[in-house]
Amino acid sequence: MHKLATTLLSFLLTAHASATTLELYYSPYCPYCNRVTSYLSSIRKCVPMKNVAGNAQVREELIRIGGKAQVPCLVIDGKALYESEEIIKWFSAHKDELENMGPTGCRTQ
Repeated sequence: MHKLATTLLSFLLTAHASATTLELYYSPYCPYCNRVTSYLSSIRKCVPMKNVAGNAQVREELIRIGGKAQVPCLVIDGKALYESEEIIKWFSAHKDELENMGPTGCRTQ
């Protein structure tokens, strides 16, 4: 039983270490952001989202991470990915890793 517990703990630590951290910075007024969020809706997936419109703190956070305030920006494990087409390609390649959309949609900040 001790060996089983050790194996389970090792598995959980590995799974946690390999989990990808995502945040999508967006503005509801940006057509390129709307393209990305529409794609997510079409595949019924969610990622944590941060609205930069009217939120100086979130905007400054985005600039610290990626060096510019451009949206959409997908932050993957602390690294910025810009351009809606590139973000959609990333989502398409990683669909199985994304959270499923709940009955009330996705949460935003």
